[in-house]
Amino acid sequence: MDRLGVAIAVACLVATLAACGGEPTSPTVTPAPPPPPASPPGGAETPGSEPAPVTPPSPLIGTWRGVQTAFLPDAIQTVTWRFGADGACLQTFLTITGGVQLMDERPCTFVFDAATVTVTYAGATQPVTFSLPYSFPAPEVLRLGDDEFSRVS
Repeated sequence: MDRLGVAIAVACLVATLAACGGEPTSPTVTPAPPPPPASPPGGAETPGSEPAPVTPPSPLIGTWRGVQTAFLPDAIQTVTWRFGADGACLQTFLTITGGVQLMDERPCTFVFDAATVTVTYAGATQPVTFSLPYSFPAPEVLRLGDDEFSRVS
């Protein structure tokens, strides 16, 4: 290497050392999160552990449809309820009068117990409570107040 090349190499080395600041650094180690507990082979419970409680699915969850024909002589109305496991519901009215179909959907949320279903419609200030008289006389039948619905899904 000629003198010019050596001078350039030395200048680069000096510039690099000056940029460093002369303070030694060491890498920082961030600890990894602990691994999840290992489950025993075959999913068996470990001795001394208790199984998680299982909540049976509610018979209310699903889609229910009822037909009403008595409110007008030439009209038929179907009412469909969809109750989700997350507490969301949707009430859909499909009315057919003189061959013309009109549909109205009412999104809602619900809570229920053995005797009632309380529905709060979107935008409403007060909830509506339906009694469950003779509720679920069969797995495919739901009675809300005086109305009866058949399970769709």
